[in-house]
Amino acid sequence: MEEAELLQLKKEITEASGKAAELKGQRILLSQQLKEKWNVSTPKEGETKLKTMQASIDKKNTEIEEKTEELENQLEDENTE
Repeated sequence: MEEAELLQLKKEITEASGKAAELKGQRILLSQQLKEKWNVSTPKEGETKLKTMQASIDKKNTEIEEKTEELENQLEDENTE
């Protein structure tokens, strides 16, 4: 290899190392945010918590829809009397 090629490789390695350090820092920061905000340590735990939360939301929505329909029916019955 020529000196210019070696210098280019050295430059690329240095840039890649810098980028790797930056990404590692971002990963650490995001992991801390997950723990602080959602009390989960990994993305997999986050997915599990998200599914649980979505199921709870879906259940509440169903309850709201059922109660709304029940109230609408009661109002209709009162209006037809």
